[in-house]
Amino acid sequence: MGITASYRQISEFEYASFRRSPLKAYQSLFGTETNIWGKLQDFADWAALVNKESRVIQEKYSQMGLYERLRFVNYHPTSLSKEDQLLFEEQKAKLDALHKKHERATWHQFTVDKAWQAIHFLLTGQVEGGRPPLALAVFGGFELADEKNYTEGRPLRILSPEQVGEVDEALSGISAEQLLSRATIANMAAQRVYAVSGNETSEREYITFHYDGLRRFYAEASQKGRGMLLSLD
Repeated sequence: MGITASYRQISEFEYASFRRSPLKAYQSLFGTETNIWGKLQDFADWAALVNKESRVIQEKYSQMGLYERLRFVNYHPTSLSKEDQLLFEEQKAKLDALHKKHERATWHQFTVDKAWQAIHFLLTGQVEGGRPPLALAVFGGFELADEKNYTEGRPLRILSPEQVGEVDEALSGISAEQLLSRATIANMAAQRVYAVSGNETSEREYITFHYDGLRRFYAEASQKGRGMLLSLD
């Protein structure tokens, strides 16, 4: 199944409560049992559904040759023909509509699936660590002690509403196109960035979809004055 990164918006009150008592954060996600897998199944099913539906949309435009023509112009949509620019915008609108379709029931949660380390690497230039606020986007800030080992060695991390605002501002200035210009897929695969294969097209599509979703999620949380709870499952 692999390791996936998940995000949950939390209120300012929850942020303060979880800082005082980390156990409350774990119980809010996993209940009082230490077997977390059953508790995560519903969210995992939702994430798989969103990913499956997004792949169907992307496959349609791939079969139409849009991605091949995007590669030819070095992934600069504005260099496409007018017809292909319309196709590109049409695809983007469908992916945005997919996100909105699923966000009502799960407005407070989001996953970047297995793209977490690739996004972090592209944001910071490092597999781990880096300078805030960009380094906080994927891995978060304050680590919450997991004394009962709910997460089997991967503790939850937390961001304050102020930090969420800083991350949102930083991400808003970096489009997916700009992000992917920072390193090649081959370079990331060579450095063994988690779950990155050597397939340029599929990896770019995969990272773009999840990065755009992450930017929207942080923007929504910032607008609502919310903090963020982050987990690697």
